[in-house]
Amino acid sequence: MVSSALTGCDLPFDTGSGSPNAYRFYRIKNGGDTVGTENRSIDLAYFRGSVHISDNSTITFDTVSSGKRCGIVQLGLDMDSTVPKIEWENIAAMTDETLPDGRYVGNFKAMDVNSDGNIAVDVMAKTPSGGSITHQMSGLYLQTDINEGFQPVLTYGQKLDGDSVFTTGQLGDIDLHDDNEIMFAGHFKSVDDSSEHGQGVMYLPGASVEDSQMLVSTGDFVPLSNHAFESFGLLDMHDNGHYAIGGQAASLSSPKDGSSDDASQPLLISGNVATSENSVLGATESMSVGVVKAPCFFGPRVTSAGKIYSIGWDEANDNMHLYLDENKVISSGDVSPLGNTALYFSTGSVAGDNALFYTITSSQVNGKIVQELVYFDGSAHTVLLTSGERLSDGSEPVENIVFGGTTKHVDSQNRLVFYCTFTDGSKSLVLGIPA
Repeated sequence: MVSSALTGCDLPFDTGSGSPNAYRFYRIKNGGDTVGTENRSIDLAYFRGSVHISDNSTITFDTVSSGKRCGIVQLGLDMDSTVPKIEWENIAAMTDETLPDGRYVGNFKAMDVNSDGNIAVDVMAKTPSGGSITHQMSGLYLQTDINEGFQPVLTYGQKLDGDSVFTTGQLGDIDLHDDNEIMFAGHFKSVDDSSEHGQGVMYLPGASVEDSQMLVSTGDFVPLSNHAFESFGLLDMHDNGHYAIGGQAASLSSPKDGSSDDASQPLLISGNVATSENSVLGATESMSVGVVKAPCFFGPRVTSAGKIYSIGWDEANDNMHLYLDENKVISSGDVSPLGNTALYFSTGSVAGDNALFYTITSSQVNGKIVQELVYFDGSAHTVLLTSGERLSDGSEPVENIVFGGTTKHVDSQNRLVFYCTFTDGSKSLVLGIPA
């Protein structure tokens, strides 16, 4: 572990727990390995990038085999040993196979995992060659028991939000939280007017369609602005019902003639499932709303207290900022914790103590590009791993750290899981344990 050189950000929270002293890092699975059981297995030709760790020491990730089959894999680990050991392996689902309800899997899209190791996934169905089964678009599926497999939560035509709308089978981002709370973006049609078509963000407490609630939808007014919501992108939900949603809005006053004034404007909103109110945290300058101004926003992350980490990106000026609410944590051009020049960042994952694990891609004085895996506790940055270092198991030096693609790279004990590539060309799923 390398000590931080970047402190004193004076941000509005402190975890009080102090930074982790050190981490031990181990390869868990390598590219080319085979996972599963003797009767059902898949080779790890490619890691697709989604990887999660749950409080019950379960790691969940997706992969593509050399035969181009996609799979969702779970590993149960013993992390109390001197060196972590895999106790069991399971393939939750694979393409070109049939789920318990008869849906034939064509592909998987958005996926999320909660602290119990339950999995919610958007399943794209297809008809087997020569088969007579027809499927309509995507379905949202949930696995809570590996012996029962994935069960449908909703499929095409399912009515939601008090039977006021039905799903068209086009789903977006998915968040699965504790107690199987699900929040997802999707396309819906009104039951009263089937010609009316729009997008929205739906909340399913306990994965219950009967209790579903539309949190925001296209056409709704953006608070304190002359804009209306037009589409929704990445989202995140945390404890106590706090959430953040990225999206696009359109002006209600500009002419619809394709001019620049008519272009969609990105924004970032926050809210709570217990209320019907949303507030704008970030938006473009032209919208004159929100405390963070940026032309683009990426992957928000929410703490249990409702504070939001986000990335604002200004492509025209090649400038990126990592925010905690309206406060800048670090910006492009700043000195990184290792004394390099920061180039860009991942939004990372929120720790059990509401701190943030994220990566900085930076440039050394000699121009070499490196990555720094960082723990930020609200005031100080601590570097845990960087390009060129070796893992605790003595493998080849790290080349790239692939971190920040999901909200669950970290569990409540601040154990980490992510991907690394190494200088010898190999790639691995890596586990980090506080020393």
